[in-house]
Order: sequence, then C-alpha cells, then structure tokens
Amino acid sequence: SDLLELGLVSAGGRRPREGVDHLARLLKLCVSTFGEPSQEVVAARHHLALAHICAGEHSTAAELLQAAIGCYYLHGMQQACLLASMHVALGVALHRQERFEGAAECYEHTLDIVHEHLGRDDPAASSAHANLGILSLAMGKSEQAKRSFSRALKLAQCIMGWRQLSVAALHRCLSECHAREASWAEALRCDTRALQIYERLCGPQDERTISVRVELARVHMRLKDPTRALGQLLKARAACTAHGRHDSTLPVAKMLACAYSALGRHAEATSQLSTVCADDAEASQMLEALEVLEESANSW
Repeated sequence: SDLLELGLVSAGGRRPREGVDHLARLLKLCVSTFGEPSQEVVAARHHLALAHICAGEHSTAAELLQAAIGCYYLHGMQQACLLASMHVALGVALHRQERFEGAAECYEHTLDIVHEHLGRDDPAASSAHANLGILSLAMGKSEQAKRSFSRALKLAQCIMGWRQLSVAALHRCLSECHAREASWAEALRCDTRALQIYERLCGPQDERTISVRVELARVHMRLKDPTRALGQLLKARAACTAHGRHDSTLPVAKMLACAYSALGRHAEATSQLSTVCADDAEASQMLEALEVLEESANSW
C-alpha cells in the first residue's frame, strides 16, 4: 500500500523515475507474495505501466499493459474496472507512439467493457470518449473529435457536476474543435465556461486560468473585438506579474501587442514587444513590422 501510494504520487508529480522504481519494487513484491497468475500482479503491472507513461517510456508501458491484459483474459479474471483502466492506459501509450489505429481500438474496447459491465454512465466511459476525441484531433478529424468530446462532457457533467477541472478541460477541447472549424462564437462559449471553472477552483493566478484567458483573447480577436481581448489580456498579465508566471509572459505580451495594434495604440504595442523580443524571434519580427507601420503612418 505504501509503495503504491509513493509510486503513484512520484510518477504523477515531478519525479516519474522514482515512481517507476517504487512500482517496480511493488510488482516484484506482488509476484513473490501472490504468484503468477494473480489479479494483484496484473494490477501492479498496470500501475507500473502508468509510471512509465508519466516518464515518457511509452513502448515499455505498452509491453507491460499487453502482458497484463493478456493474463487477465487468459485466466478469466473478473474486475471490469481494472480491465477498462488498462485498455485506456494502453490506448494512451499507443497514441503517444503515434500508433493511432491501435489506440482507437483500445478506446473503443474500453467503451464496450464499460457499457457491458459497468454501465454507460461510468466515469471510465467519459474518459474513453475524451481520449477518442484527443486521438481524433491528432488525426485531423475535428468533427469526429467534437462528437467524442461532447459525449465525454455530457457524461462528466452528469457524474461530477459542471464545477470540475475535468469538465473545464473538456470545454477547452471542444473550443479547439470549434476553432479548427473557424466557429469562433462556439469557441468563445466553450472557453468562457472553462474560464469560469478554472477561476473558481484554481484562482486567477493559476497557469490554467491564465492560459484560457489568452485563448479567449485570441477568439475575441478573431471576432474582431480587440477591446474585449485587451480586457482578458490585462488580467492575464496582472496574474503573471503577481505570481511570477514567466513562462506565460511571452504569449501574453505578444497577444497584447496584437490587441493594442488593432486598437491603433501602436506605441503600447511596441512597448509590449520590446520587453520580450530579445528572447523570442517571432516577437522580434512583430516589433520590426510594427516599427515599419509606424514609420509609414508618420510619413503620411
């Protein structure tokens, strides 16, 4: 129990290799205690595979999961929740290796297991639909992705309510689908809902809140509404400054420059880019273009 907790916490945090080490020890302990085949060993292989996924070792994770799933079926084990989780994890491992067809098959199989053994409203169904959506987006199938994310969102809201981080993430995924189809009003609606959840649950200075503000600003710019874009970006900048979010400063500054420029406030746009152009080639090019525009305007 302690090894499992230590392994999962380490793998899910910033020490994935520690997680792998703890869970490898747990697997050896389960093999020596329960022997092969046993459900405990299958579950330990599943957990170790999750740690390998967190560590970016997707091929190793896939091998572990295939062995665990094969053992489960061969010996007629009866734990549908574990089986569904293993198929989701295998789908993720294959997806990360760009083995898209195999990943899709895993997610579809997960849905079959959930519908047959756990019920259509089980949380695993929402997870499988969400993963299918991510996979479809990676394959450029935005309409199919939108259907999967919509199903995942509907299930997640029924199971957990609308004020959950996973629900916010699904709204963001749907926004990405709408953006790819240039359905900017729909993208705006989804991002607005995501922002409400992130701000309530994580606070205005959280990286996810800042990120969705920047995306909202992009959508407002697409809708030719730079004033609203500027409002979101100024809040994002204030959050970056207050919490030292230096990794978010660059995209915020570039978007602020675009909003100021669209409003004809070129001096402020230039000021924003001047603070970051030394660290970013695109910002430097944007600054050069703005200076050319200002020179052209002055010459008239």
